[in-house]
Amino acid sequence: MGDTSKTFTTGIKSWTASCEVLYDLSNAVQADLVIGETVDIKIFPNTSSQTESFAGTGIVTATSQSGALGDMVNSSVTVQGTGALTVVA
Repeated sequence: MGDTSKTFTTGIKSWTASCEVLYDLSNAVQADLVIGETVDIKIFPNTSSQTESFAGTGIVTATSQSGALGDMVNSSVTVQGTGALTVVA
């Protein structure tokens, strides 16, 4: 039978991004976050030095809104990357 251990190789890379925002359709950026729309995205990791970010293009695949009575409405957005996610210094 030969080898006794599995070996793995890299495949095609992909990425997704999700975020939470306060729901505000008067904000032009949020108004564009419609399922099926292509969007340019820039991601800032939650780190102490905001010197590095990531940029790419993706398709909005999910949105949802939620909130309790008397609270601000939250919106969740998910984007499926199309192409590479690049590091921006």
